[in-house]
Amino acid sequence: MKKWIIAIFVILLSVALFFIWGVDEQNLGDNYYYLPKYEAIDVGYPGGAIIYKSPQKNLIRNIKVHGNVYEVSFNEDFIIAIQNADTSYLEKAHSSIAEKNSLNYFIIVKKSDLIYGPYNNKDYLQKREELGVPDKLELEKQ
Repeated sequence: MKKWIIAIFVILLSVALFFIWGVDEQNLGDNYYYLPKYEAIDVGYPGGAIIYKSPQKNLIRNIKVHGNVYEVSFNEDFIIAIQNADTSYLEKAHSSIAEKNSLNYFIIVKKSDLIYGPYNNKDYLQKREELGVPDKLELEKQ
C-alpha cells in the first residue's frame, strides 16, 4: 500500500512540475511572442528584447515593439510593455535598466492588432483607462 501511495505522489509531483516548467513565458497568445534579451543573444537577433507577431516562435518577422523591452504583461485581449528608450546602459556592464528614467510604455490590442505608444507614464495610464485595460493587468515599473 505504501508503494502505491509513493508512486501516485511521484506521478502527481512530476505532472505538477511539468506544467510549472512547461509553460512558455515567451508566448503572449494569439501569435504574439516576447523575445527577452538573453534569448535574443542566443538566437542571434541583434536588436535586443522585442515583442513580435509570428505564426511560430523564433520566426521573427513582424516586430511590434523594438529593442530594450524589459517587462511584459498580457491577458487574452491586451499586451502591455515597458521599453527602455535609453540604450546607454548597454555600454556599461554594471548599469541596470531600472537606473534609467527614459521609459516608453506600450499597449497592444490583440484582436485589432493595434499598437498604442510609445507613451510616458502619465499618457500610458490615461490610454489604459480609455481602452479599458483591466486593473489586474499590471507592470511592476509604473
